[in-house]
Amino acid sequence: MFCEILQTLYVKSNGLVVCNDDFGERVRLGRIDPTTPNWSIVRDLFENKRYGDIRNAFRNDTLPWPEVCSRCALLRPDEPYIDRL
Repeated sequence: MFCEILQTLYVKSNGLVVCNDDFGERVRLGRIDPTTPNWSIVRDLFENKRYGDIRNAFRNDTLPWPEVCSRCALLRPDEPYIDRL
């Protein structure tokens, strides 16, 4: 199972990181403080519990948020798991 969330980063202007799909915007993955010029905060984001839940779910061919993911235009259930983050 594959989703673009593990290869792209969607940061809103207020620093909020959400799923890429318009329906998925209701899933908050974290926040990046735009006033902190420190790349470790991005690494910390990708290693947080929310991203861990995403990775574990897709590795096990399940959806991290079934109600949201089942409506996502970016989900590719027939493609192999890839984590580019």
